[in-house]
Amino acid sequence: MLTVKDLFKRKGTLICLLAYILLTAFIFYSSLKSGNASSRQSGTVATLISNAIEFLTFDTVVLKEQQWYLTCVRKVIGHFSLFFTLAIFAFVVYYRLAEKLKPSKKLSLGTALSITAGILTAGISELLQSEIFVEGRAPEFSDVLLDSLGYLLATLILLFIYHIRKRKKEKIRNDNVD
Repeated sequence: MLTVKDLFKRKGTLICLLAYILLTAFIFYSSLKSGNASSRQSGTVATLISNAIEFLTFDTVVLKEQQWYLTCVRKVIGHFSLFFTLAIFAFVVYYRLAEKLKPSKKLSLGTALSITAGILTAGISELLQSEIFVEGRAPEFSDVLLDSLGYLLATLILLFIYHIRKRKKEKIRNDNVD
C-alpha cells in the first residue's frame, strides 16, 4: 500500500485528498446545523437555483412557490450532486492508496474502499441530524439513499472511464507490437 508520504508526491492526488477532506467536513458541518439554519440555507440555495433555471430557460417556473418543488431542488443539489462530487475525489484518493497492488486488485480495493467510505459518510451525516446532536432536525433514510445514489453513479462513471482508457492503451500497445 501507498503511504501518506507517497500521496504527497503526486500533486493531483494531494489536491483530491484535500478536496475530499474539505467536502466531507462541509457535509458533517452542514449536518450539525439546527433545523432553522439548515432550512434557511437550503431555501436560499433552492431559490437561487430556481431563479437560474428560469433565467437559462427563459421560462417562469410556475411551481417555484410550491414546497415540493423547492424540496426537490434542494435534495437533488444538496444531496445527490454533493455526494456525486465527493465520490470523484474519493475514488482518486482510494485508488492511489491501493497503488502498490496488482492493477486488478488496485481497482477493486480502491473502489470498495471508496464506496464503503461514501455510504458511511452518508449514514453518519444523517445520524448527526438526530435530536441527540441537533435541534429541529431528524435523519431521513431517503437522504442516505439519495446521497448513496449520487456517490454510486459517479463511481460507475469513473469505472467506465477507467475501462475505456485501459482498452485504448491496450489497443495502442497491440498496434505497436504488430
